Amino acid sequence: MPKLSHIQAITLDLDDTLWPVAPTIAGAEQDLLHWPYLATKFRLVAISNGTADVFVTPAAPYFHAAFKAHEVGVAKPDAKIYQAATSYLALDADQVLHVGDDAHTDAWGAREAGLHTVWINPQDHPWTHNSPQPWTIRHLSEVADHFQN
Repeated sequence: MPKLSHIQAITLDLDDTLWPVAPTIAGAEQDLLHWPYLATKFRLVAISNGTADVFVTPAAPYFHAAFKAHEVGVAKPDAKIYQAATSYLALDADQVLHVGDDAHTDAWGAREAGLHTVWINPQDHPWTHNSPQPWTIRHLSEVADHFQN
């Protein structure tokens, strides 16, 4: 696991990271138990290729902003969507941690944009990119647990 003491914000993929696509709200409500740890230490920003709106879910009070591919004009892994979030936050890319479930669009894409990354990989899929595997976890709660200390 990388040293992350200088992290000041966390960006999160929505579908299948923050919540499973099928039982969207049920999954997000379960994860809500971990967000007051994260939201009290970091500004949380959603980045998604989907059209889900985090601000109409119970997670809304914890988020500062959301960036959707169809609104930004580019989809992950394009660095411009990550740059939109870091610009909004007025932070350098290396001050932001992106958490997502997709090895290519989230873990690799965010890293290519200069962000630190966490890959949520509950099925233990192999890392297939020609770069070091990022911090890999099975569930979002592991990020909250890490920063709780």
